[in-house]
Amino acid sequence: MTSPRVVFVLLAYNQAPWVRQACEAALNQDYQPLDIIFSDDASSDETFAIMRAVAADYRGPHRVWLNRNPQNLGLIRHVNTLHALADADLLVAAAGDDISLPNRTTTLVRAFQDAAGAAHSFHSAVQTIDQAGRITCPLLRPHLTDDHPDPAQWQGRMATLIGATHAWTRPLFERFGPITEPDAYEDLVLAYRAMLLGGLRYIDTPLVQYREGVGMSSPAHRDPVQALQRRLRLEPAVLRQRQQDCLTLGRKSLARTLGREAAGRQLMLGLELGTQRPGARLIPALRKGLWRYWLRGCRKRLKHWIHARKRVSGGA
Repeated sequence: MTSPRVVFVLLAYNQAPWVRQACEAALNQDYQPLDIIFSDDASSDETFAIMRAVAADYRGPHRVWLNRNPQNLGLIRHVNTLHALADADLLVAAAGDDISLPNRTTTLVRAFQDAAGAAHSFHSAVQTIDQAGRITCPLLRPHLTDDHPDPAQWQGRMATLIGATHAWTRPLFERFGPITEPDAYEDLVLAYRAMLLGGLRYIDTPLVQYREGVGMSSPAHRDPVQALQRRLRLEPAVLRQRQQDCLTLGRKSLARTLGREAAGRQLMLGLELGTQRPGARLIPALRKGLWRYWLRGCRKRLKHWIHARKRVSGGA
């Protein structure tokens, strides 16, 4: 069997306290041959300097590449850029504050080969660790563990796999193109693309130590108003991207449902945010949501009018 081209990509942004551990964990992967990319999204701290030093000191079997974006791209543009740069059959992603266990890539490649093209997204359970690296939970499973989920059942859901464990295949970008919604999360988009193409593979063992209390799990992200603001940006964006991906495959019924869901989610989250901060974001959110509903209604009425005119003309 021909070995697939596997690239391990470590994405980092302002994660200097933890990025050395993440880099060393990447270099300790027991799979060969493996290309590793350390990629920094224009950090303002010492993140890239640490990545560069670790790469310079490495003496081992893996090929290590450095990438530093000249300006901050944000998560989605960073992922799009790295996918094009990696040109991999299987891209294994890691965050700059997590630790991949040594057998992670080997286990993912084995699942990829066993799937024989029937799955395009590969993920696992995690161990959670605190900021000091102490294990706080030995086994945390994702919400999504089914290998063949129905896209219709998952179209509106925002809890799927654990993004820190994700690896994906080339067709998720070749068939759909780059992710175009900058406020989306790549795992919520790519997992759904994999559903549309036929499947995922879940590995029920921890392959990553997921650091809690930093990044998206930090106390700063627990403020209810800020959490609603993030959801107001994130959820409609994810739904719009899923809608676009459904249209790419000709899944028009799913796309229509997702379009309604995106507009409704925009409206409902705007209303909820308005109750938390009266007047702050309520009116713009309402205006945006209601505008989409009005446009959809106009298109529907125009379609009925054209159909009716054709029937009248045909009868005459």
